[in-house]
Amino acid sequence: MNDSVKADEEQKKAKFKVDSRLITQILGSEIIESHSIAFAEQIKNSKDANAAEVKIDFSNMKNDEIIIEDNGCGMSEKEVEKDWFLLGNSEKEGKAEFSGGKGIGRLSLFKIGKKFEVRTSNGEFTTTFSISEDELTKGEADSFETDLYTKREIGPSGTKITINGLDSEISLEEIEIELNNLLSDKNKLNLKIEYPSSFNETTFLTEKEIADIVPFSATIDIDFDKFEETTDIKYSFSAKLEKKEVYKNENFLRKFEDPIQELINRKGNNLDIGKLHFELKNFFFENKKAKYFPRSVNNKSIKNYFLRVHQGINIYRNQFKIYGHGSEDWLKLAENRVSKPGENIDNKLTYGIITLDDDKSGQLKEKSNREGFIRNGTNKLFRELMLIIVKQFGKDRQESVKRIKSEITQLENKAEEEHKEQSKAKNNDNTNSINDSGNMTENEKKILKVTEHCIEQGDSILLKKSQFVNKEFIDDVKLEYFGGLIIENDMVSSKNKPGSYEVNYVYGENSEKLCLTIRKRDVIRGRKEDDFFENTKQFNGEIDLSNINDLVDQLNGLNYDEKCLLYNISFRAIIESEVKKYIVRRPNLKLGKSLKENVETTVEDLLQVLHINKKSDPYRIQKQEIHEKFLGWSALKNFLSSLELKFGEKNYDQLLHSLTHNPTRVDKDLALEVANEMIVPLHVLIRMLIEKNII
Repeated sequence: MNDSVKADEEQKKAKFKVDSRLITQILGSEIIESHSIAFAEQIKNSKDANAAEVKIDFSNMKNDEIIIEDNGCGMSEKEVEKDWFLLGNSEKEGKAEFSGGKGIGRLSLFKIGKKFEVRTSNGEFTTTFSISEDELTKGEADSFETDLYTKREIGPSGTKITINGLDSEISLEEIEIELNNLLSDKNKLNLKIEYPSSFNETTFLTEKEIADIVPFSATIDIDFDKFEETTDIKYSFSAKLEKKEVYKNENFLRKFEDPIQELINRKGNNLDIGKLHFELKNFFFENKKAKYFPRSVNNKSIKNYFLRVHQGINIYRNQFKIYGHGSEDWLKLAENRVSKPGENIDNKLTYGIITLDDDKSGQLKEKSNREGFIRNGTNKLFRELMLIIVKQFGKDRQESVKRIKSEITQLENKAEEEHKEQSKAKNNDNTNSINDSGNMTENEKKILKVTEHCIEQGDSILLKKSQFVNKEFIDDVKLEYFGGLIIENDMVSSKNKPGSYEVNYVYGENSEKLCLTIRKRDVIRGRKEDDFFENTKQFNGEIDLSNINDLVDQLNGLNYDEKCLLYNISFRAIIESEVKKYIVRRPNLKLGKSLKENVETTVEDLLQVLHINKKSDPYRIQKQEIHEKFLGWSALKNFLSSLELKFGEKNYDQLLHSLTHNPTRVDKDLALEVANEMIVPLHVLIRMLIEKNII
């Protein structure tokens, strides 16, 4: 008996108990703050299971379902019991070939949804089990049990996870950006992401597409097993102008050599992290002279379609991005730039990749929440060294800008001389451009090419373009507009009403007037006009109703107050006719039993048909024309989504059905909405698809 226990005392056993919240919240939804990290953890687990392909399917999110599926080696029933349900002691930990950490990545599923089902096969047996937060939190975690269903099933190995009870804050825009650069170039895993048809995927620029337009770049290689002096860092900086190298440096400044050597002297065993490769690139946007840099895509495209994903200095290990870097300014570059803007680079305009040694960099330990490294001696020294290297890059950039400006000055002087020679030759050769009075021709003197122009209600046009203005005035001419004309960024707004307007083009002391007429939009049909089926805000230009349902012509001109029931009971038949016309032209679609079902089928298919599939779409130009007519892709998607919503939450199907079988008066505003904002745009959209042979 324990000496500390007296004879009259009762001895009992005590043991730790695990609150179920530890699994669902503390280790699940709370420790992982980003949904993209939760998905990244599942992708890493698939790679660790030797998967060659992982598919994440968001297409059924509106029905509360996300599926993650891989073709890895799967698990047997024993492996599920032994490994999957064992928390915090994974066999993966400490093994370089695995991307997972403590085996808690699977718990991040609770960040995505409240319940999930796992179906895993090792090629011989398939085991299925499900877990829900509600069931798990009923008792203590150490007493939780769930059923395992195993059957013999010969077939492909792999794991499929179906997640339900989805977190309402999941952002596909965030996931698209964060997962875009999750895998390094050397990662052979095929990651497929299927988004809902209503989600407009972004075509981001690749590293290859921007390779020739990055003016400042450097490569850095360090073997920390042989890191004894500054020269052991292999550093090479290069600056280019029009693909010509104008500056190169491979040495550190004295001001940086001493701090590096001091760091080496105190590193001890804290930097035993193997080999490191660092590629660092920086763009040049802030100076007007940047026009002299090679440019296959413009600055806005680089920022929106490349740096939006790749900005900052990212770190990769085991061919996966380590979160907490990149767009998150972990080296505090912004603070340094504020103090010394000339010699420090901007994190937002920088693209860098640090590749760590897969086998030896374990001293840099990831946090349990996967957002950066744990603060220890290795991490501190690592950050110090990377910051010194980046500062050297900043000084090289500063020096190379001087060289570049000198080169640009020479180019400008050369261009000016060439321009003078060309002007001189033009004055000598083009004498026919001078009239009898010795003045320039009228066309060369004038600001405007035309003095009158006509557009239709709902159209938008740019006033500063070569169609109206002689090119030598486009950049500097100023606009004055009268008559209540609505202008947005030199663009005639689609909000303008029909009428006559004036726009003055002012250049210096001269001004010329453009008479702009906005006429009421045409409605193509053979009868007199009424306020039904003749106006819509969903698209601009003409309204072609020449091939719409005969009921529209029969309703045309009838007074709504007197014939409202005839209008109301006709709406359902017209909409039904439109969606059936579409469905029968699509061999992959089937007619449903209800109007609501057919509208939903039509809308979902339209979203897929109208989406432009990057550069490989054979109907790209035709679809772009449709997008433009319908005020852009976003506006077109919003119209279709609202149409589907109206037949869902607002129960238009039920409304129209009741009107057919039990006619009652509908408020005229609602009737106009059905006619002009549902029937008309749907008809015109389907008609355009047919005319352009897309369907």
